[in-house]
Amino acid sequence: MTVIQPVSEYKNIVSLITGALALISVFMFAGTLYVYQESVDMRHELAVRTKLLEKIHIESVELKDALYGLTDTLHLKGLVGERNLVEDKSPSYFRKGSILWAAARSY
Repeated sequence: MTVIQPVSEYKNIVSLITGALALISVFMFAGTLYVYQESVDMRHELAVRTKLLEKIHIESVELKDALYGLTDTLHLKGLVGERNLVEDKSPSYFRKGSILWAAARSY
């Protein structure tokens, strides 16, 4: 007696395709988890770096404030009076052609 099974010749191909799709689905799910974890790590690192940058910016502003306070004209005039310094009307160290003249002129 002959039994006809029309699907039997495609059974191996169907199971191979089903297994391949299942394997691809697993790899895609694992890849999605990896990408999500990396994005969470990046957001956390970005938040940490942003806080560090703000802290550095605040320190920079404080240092600039201290520097500008030291070079303020009122502070310098007080320093001149405190140390009994006299203003030189024609300083000889700024003669044309001298090294200091060239250095001062480059700024």
